[in-house]
Amino acid sequence: MTIRLRLLSLLALLSLGVGACKKTDNIDPSDPSFSVSIPDINFEKALIDLKIDTIQDGKLRLVNAQRVYGLNLYNKNISSLQGLEAFTKLTNLDCSLNNLASLDISNNLALSRLDCNGNNLTNLDISKTITLTRLGCSENKLTSLDVSKNKNLAHLECSSNGLTSLDVSKNSALVRLVCNDNKLASLDVSKTIALVSLTCSSTNLASLNVSKNASLIYLDIKNTNITSLNLANNVALTELICSGNKLSTLDVSKNKILTHLTCSASTLTSLNLSQNIALTDLYCDNNKLISLDISTNTKLIHLDCKNNNLTGLDVSKNTVLTELFCSGNNLNTLDISKNTNLIALSCGGASLSSLDVSKNVALARLSCSGNKLASLDVTRNPVLTDLYCFNNKLTTLDLRNNSSLKWLTCNGNTIPVICIANPDQITTTWLKDNSATYQVCK
Repeated sequence: MTIRLRLLSLLALLSLGVGACKKTDNIDPSDPSFSVSIPDINFEKALIDLKIDTIQDGKLRLVNAQRVYGLNLYNKNISSLQGLEAFTKLTNLDCSLNNLASLDISNNLALSRLDCNGNNLTNLDISKTITLTRLGCSENKLTSLDVSKNKNLAHLECSSNGLTSLDVSKNSALVRLVCNDNKLASLDVSKTIALVSLTCSSTNLASLNVSKNASLIYLDIKNTNITSLNLANNVALTELICSGNKLSTLDVSKNKILTHLTCSASTLTSLNLSQNIALTDLYCDNNKLISLDISTNTKLIHLDCKNNNLTGLDVSKNTVLTELFCSGNNLNTLDISKNTNLIALSCGGASLSSLDVSKNVALARLSCSGNKLASLDVTRNPVLTDLYCFNNKLTTLDLRNNSSLKWLTCNGNTIPVICIANPDQITTTWLKDNSATYQVCK
């Protein structure tokens, strides 16, 4: 071959190569090789709303997916997240309240936060997402959950599933754990010493050892089978909810900064609160308490001690009290003259023969039914909206100063005349005996 022919052949080959390069550089966005399939219509609609996609065509450009770090798909009626594997840089994903039966995040290795609450998941594999720090998978159908590979996990919420066991022994970074409404028979939190908040209520737990959790601030174990609770090492505890258990004793003497205590519906016969001077909320109703000393709890705002066996209750030191519920006890007297901040009072079903509410000018709700009251003066309670005084021995009732009264039940008395300021004051939610009449009094 002559030199001239060789040169011409070489030029032809170079021309073909350049043409091929130019064709490859011009990427066609509709080319399936550069797109990921998004078969779920609602998933793609959500991506369009988020301006990640532009056209409803069942696919997404790969380059668009790889630019996304956060994806909020909350309550979008999505049944499938096929295509999620293309979002390789995703760090935050919220796909809660959808119709997902499965969720594959095996390709989303950068995930640090995952919320998939309120779906139909029966399985969740997070073994490859070792960067995960927050996981919310509550209200699904999970019967098991393996978090052993997620050593960076700080927040875990897996409530309302069908979990029979939960091993958090490898999760030493865990700060918040919510695993209530499961079938857990045991829970070992001895390795999670950084734990600040623990909710394991409505489970089958018969015992719980929190002696290693010195940082614990919040503890909720209501509605379990726990019979004893040692809180001596939990000196940082500020809120304790342990109602609906089988506790016969409760020692909170070491929890001196406790502000909220709910120990309702147990079998407590005594409760020593002398060391809990920071307490603002106390709910100890439906127990077997025969006495309750709250003289040192001067910061109390809410007190519910109804349905116990109390024969006396001294609230004279609790001057900031706004709500007092003490019905269903054996109280003969109740002095609330010092409780001038009281907004709600329920003292029904006792043995009270008198009740003075003249100093409680802020009182909005009063329930004193089922007592032995012969009189009740509410003329100095101008903001009263609810009054329940049925089944007493009242013979008079003056409502002229109670222009805000919406709910009234005063039947079961012997009141011939109910005094009112004007007929417009009467509402359809006022109930009285048929023998009683309303009268405009001067």
